[in-house]
Amino acid sequence: MQYFLQINLPREERRDVNKLYNPMTIKELSQKVPQIPWLDYMNTILAPHHVLTEDERVIVDVPDYFPKLVDLLAKTPKRFVFL
Repeated sequence: MQYFLQINLPREERRDVNKLYNPMTIKELSQKVPQIPWLDYMNTILAPHHVLTEDERVIVDVPDYFPKLVDLLAKTPKRFVFL
């Protein structure tokens, strides 16, 4: 069984600024990756200086990264996951 999977954008594609500029609302990001509580996470990080709503726009470098990460973590035995 193979546990290594390339989930990042390849280096040559990371040079394309258009591929790295993906504005979306926190609500859209939450719909794309519902396994992560994005609004709570961002508000925890930014507290107490800022409070975001789900309509706040964020820039996501590689939108496919988090769904692939969630999938990879779901397929990987817990004994191999070090957080």
